[in-house]
Amino acid sequence: MLASAADRQPPPEAASPPTARFIAIETLVRFHKKPQPLDTLFDKLTARHNLSGRDRSFAMNIIYGVLRHRDYLDLLLTRLLHQPINKLHPTVRQVLYSGLYQIFFLDRTPAPAAVNESVKVARQNRLPKKLCSLINGVLRQSLRQMGTLPAPDSETA
Repeated sequence: MLASAADRQPPPEAASPPTARFIAIETLVRFHKKPQPLDTLFDKLTARHNLSGRDRSFAMNIIYGVLRHRDYLDLLLTRLLHQPINKLHPTVRQVLYSGLYQIFFLDRTPAPAAVNESVKVARQNRLPKKLCSLINGVLRQSLRQMGTLPAPDSETA
């Protein structure tokens, strides 16, 4: 699902500074578009923004966690989506990976906050409302189905 210019959301009224989640997702999107050393890419993206040490650590946790658990996150998405993962817009895919990683692996991040913040990042990326709704729906569905979805194990985690 590619976003056309007409479908994109208008820019936010007050441009808020990028969050750790936004930087993590942007790093993942760029890394998958053109593989390069992650630390160099991350440093380039964060050089423009004054992220605190805590936010930098949180962003790196998301980046490396998504990469480390990619097979498991793919398994979850195949159960939650009605379309092939490779047909997703690249930013949507990374937002979903990030949200699912936070929901299933980060105990200190409340699941509803992971959903809400994932949708916010999608909006910051000016994704169309339809894609923001898809992200919201898939992540909320993962919460409802958490007991029936496969748990991470040593083979997928």
